[in-house]
Amino acid sequence: MTKHSGKGPNGIGSSRPEKSFADRLTMWWVVVLVICPVSGWFITILHGVVTMDNWRSMMIGRIGVCLLLPLALGIASYVVKRMEVGASGIGRNMVYGYLLFSCIGIWPAITAFRDLRGEVETVQLTVAEREATRHRKKTQRYTDYDLTLSDGSSYNIDQEEFTSVRVGDTCTIYRLPHTDILLSVRPLP
Repeated sequence: MTKHSGKGPNGIGSSRPEKSFADRLTMWWVVVLVICPVSGWFITILHGVVTMDNWRSMMIGRIGVCLLLPLALGIASYVVKRMEVGASGIGRNMVYGYLLFSCIGIWPAITAFRDLRGEVETVQLTVAEREATRHRKKTQRYTDYDLTLSDGSSYNIDQEEFTSVRVGDTCTIYRLPHTDILLSVRPLP
């Protein structure tokens, strides 16, 4: 619900409405609906972030960002709007709308939950293609590899133990099966 302010910036009447707290909260909810599923995905695919040690906490964070944050903001927006407008101005369809649209991030949250519930997939695959690219960050140089495995999957990695692996070598691959995140590549001795 919006209220019209009586005066503009020069003391003259203004037709610009003031936004209530519920309207602002609803606006943030809409922004979160768009940004959260994408940012949850982006956080977990950042270069070198997900490892064998921290993948569980990253999946919990992904579930929170994709599903719980939009749902919490949707419920808060509904409650505040109900307090401002009153019970008579809020219909059942609004409740269903908040809940339904808050579940936009449910698919990324489900895949993260499935990986969290399951185990790390360990497979031995042969390196089909390997392309090295040298980069420089400030004063540090590093090399990352575009890696294609014998099952057709492709990854970009920068692990030190991979420097001696050549095309045709067999490696042990540790990855999350549902989100297809590569955790580690270890060459067989």
